[in-house]
This record gives sequence, structure tokens and C-alpha cells, in this order.
Amino acid sequence: PDPKHENLKGRDTVLVIKKAHEGMLWIGPAMGLDKFDPLSETFTHFVHKNNDPTSLSNNQVRAIYEDKERTLWIGTGSPFPGETPDDEGGLNKFNPKTGTFNRYMHDDKDPHSLVNNKVRAIFEDSRGTFWVGTAGDGLHTMDRTKGTFQRYPYDPLHPDKLSRPPLNKNSTAFDHISFITEDALGAIWIGTYASGINRYDPVTKKVTHYDAKDSASGLIDGSSWATCTSREGILWISNFGNDLYTIDPYYKKIQHFDLKQSVLA
Repeated sequence: PDPKHENLKGRDTVLVIKKAHEGMLWIGPAMGLDKFDPLSETFTHFVHKNNDPTSLSNNQVRAIYEDKERTLWIGTGSPFPGETPDDEGGLNKFNPKTGTFNRYMHDDKDPHSLVNNKVRAIFEDSRGTFWVGTAGDGLHTMDRTKGTFQRYPYDPLHPDKLSRPPLNKNSTAFDHISFITEDALGAIWIGTYASGINRYDPVTKKVTHYDAKDSASGLIDGSSWATCTSREGILWISNFGNDLYTIDPYYKKIQHFDLKQSVLA
């Protein structure tokens, strides 16, 4: 923690906000991580420190997630060129007793590490499976006890196997998994910034790919940015343009709305 920082003033754009079970607000600006205590109305600021391996792995916070065990996970590193060096970023597990972090990073020598350090998507499904999505061909499940990752790379010979959508060759510099979520029927939806959306059926073990190249898919372009689920079980998905989509899991059909302005949340 850095006690010198008392509030968010002057700390760049806020990228993500998460309310934790104890009522604390966790806020991810582009310059570290903030915890806001609404009772005392005070901020605690966490930053990356070069000589401290227990500090935040990177100051570019892209995802904040609390799992069912109330453990807080922080995804860091921007996939956009020029914002974060290629080898920086990483997944962080917060230790509330010490105010420190356990880091999980890509290791060229370890096939059970992250494929890529740009972590944007974190999700725990109803079966207790913990998913992590990164840039590159970066769909993973994580064994949180062992701290290891199972990678699910795209296989062009078996496109219906579990993976993220195939990388768009025209947008590889910007491409990453933007969200992972579960619908009311238990299917897993995997969104990307530039390559469409995958729906994975955990019963049949098959993937359905939705892309703008297929006019019947309902997508106007291949980008997606964020998602949420309504009380009725409808998935809402925004993209990086002016488009908003809804998905009824019972019909698996994507409906498009043009909002005439960008929706980035």
C-alpha cells in the first residue's frame, strides 16, 4: 500500500470497478489498484514495485474478480500496442492479511503457465471451474490450489473443440479474450476483441462460433468488449463500436441494437 495516495484525483482513466463481499470498492485506474472503504471514505493504493515480488505485477489493471471463496483476483497488462511491454502484466491473487499479491505469469519453460501476460477475463462458473482469458490464443482453466493452468489452444483441424475463437489474422496486434461468462443453461460464452464469440456446451463438449463473416450469426463485426446477465437470464454484450447485442440462451440467437454511440462497459 502507498499511504501517500489518498484519493483517485489525477490518476488517469478508471478501467474497472468491483464491489467485494465486505463492501469495499476495488477500482482499477491505469496507474495501479485502489481499495475504497465507504465507511471511513479512505483509499488504499497498491502499485507495482520493481524490487518487490509480492507487489502488484503491473499497474495497468484490466480485470477485478472475486471468486466464490471470496478471493480477489486482479488481471493486469494492456494488450494494445504501446501501453504495456510484451513481457509485462500477469494475474494476481490478493492476500488481505498481508496486503500482498501472489503473481502468476507466463513462463516459456512451463506449459502450465499462462500463454500470455495480458489478462482481461476472469470467471468462475457454476461447476467451480476457474477460467482465465488473455491476449493471444489465451483460453485457460486454472487449478487454484496448485497455481497451474490448463491451456485450450485453437485447433484448425478440430474447430469445434474448446478454445477461444480463431485469431483474426488482420487484428492479431489487438486481439484478446474480452470476457468469459456462463448463461442460464450452463453454457460458457467466450468473447474476443476482434474474432467473434464462442459458445461452449460443457455437456456435448462442442463449440459454436459466431462471427460477422456469417450473416446469420447476428454480429455486425467481430468485436466484443463487456457482458452482463439480466435477471431474466438474457446476456447483454457491448462491442468497441456503437453496437449492443442480446442473447437468449434458450434460442442461442444474437439480436443486434445500434445505439449510435459507443458502449464500453
